[in-house]
Amino acid sequence: MPWHLLCSFAILALLWLGPLPALSRTAFSPSMIAHLGVVALAAPLIAYGIFRMVRSSITGALALCAMAIDMAVVLAWHVPYFHDWATTDWRAYVVEQISFLAVGFIVWYTAFNSAPLLGAATLFLIFMHMTLLGSFLAVSSRTFYDPVDPEHDTPSRLRTYLEQFSPKLVGLTEKPKDMLNILGAYGIYRKRHADGGIDHSAVALLIDAHGILHDRIKESELGSSTALSKLHRLIGGLGHGVMKENEGSS
Repeated sequence: MPWHLLCSFAILALLWLGPLPALSRTAFSPSMIAHLGVVALAAPLIAYGIFRMVRSSITGALALCAMAIDMAVVLAWHVPYFHDWATTDWRAYVVEQISFLAVGFIVWYTAFNSAPLLGAATLFLIFMHMTLLGSFLAVSSRTFYDPVDPEHDTPSRLRTYLEQFSPKLVGLTEKPKDMLNILGAYGIYRKRHADGGIDHSAVALLIDAHGILHDRIKESELGSSTALSKLHRLIGGLGHGVMKENEGSS
């Protein structure tokens, strides 16, 4: 077996059997690392190995079709609904990763079989498209309200509650098991009492577009210069990285 294929299989094993799939459930960055590893490392190695054995003649129309298929698949899996599906259902994650590998192979195999200028243009447009998508995800921002009691806080109750404050707020609710995973990942305290009441942290989490926790705004800091300073650091890209300590305040 050609060394190109052996290396690609080793890369895929590292990406798919390592810690990235589990980390992708609670953060955006690991899923992007897996995506880039598949399309920028594994796919070109497989395509080049196949190219050395089977060669074809690629026209401009075929190259355009390859780019359109790649863009459609990548954009589809970055739609919030499908992205969330892939992070919560392992079967969807498998389909997502295989589709990334398939379209990545198509693009690279097309580039290898095209005339030099056409191949270079194909790769340039694909990576420009991925760069623009990454930039959009990095600068986009929304405010989410995620309750700690999904059994009580149904979507309709969340909508009614949040409409009292701002139409820009986005309410999220999860399955109880998934909620526990989220609370643990971000160090949120939650305890249910026998009477049904719940004690929990009262904080605002400052999370970037990649799912990385940069800071917390405590209830006592709301409306203060401290909270404003933390927001400025996040917006300016000067956050202090993932905070690992639980600063829970009820």
